[in-house]
Amino acid sequence: MVCLETIQVILSIVPATKLKMHQMDVKGAYLNGVLKEKVCMRQPDSFDDSTDQVCCLQKTLYGLKQSGCEWNKELDQRLKEKGFENLRSDPCAYIRRRDDSLEIVTVWVDNLLLFASINRVMINLKGELSSTFDVTSARHG
Repeated sequence: MVCLETIQVILSIVPATKLKMHQMDVKGAYLNGVLKEKVCMRQPDSFDDSTDQVCCLQKTLYGLKQSGCEWNKELDQRLKEKGFENLRSDPCAYIRRRDDSLEIVTVWVDNLLLFASINRVMINLKGELSSTFDVTSARHG
């Protein structure tokens, strides 16, 4: 999770740099991780078909101890594929510089706080993330 100090520093430069700010929530974030190990479970009581079959999971579920870590790995990989780099001071803050623009993405579990120097860049960033994950979005400034 992004450090509070990182958010404070970014927010302190927003007025001077006129960064645009948006918030996005990734729906079902913990369902995006791919399990690297074998995890099996009994059918939930509400799904019991009286066969006593065991399900072997391929993707993470809420409640698995691996889910948060696997979601973070998936998000990290996707952001890096899009040209973002982690800040050295905070691995949950990502930055991408292109030509005349700056983009910052901070991560708090399944919530993303986005910053961009230009409106069209923010629109493109939100589009990139929306095409990668199922997200909800709220404009903040």
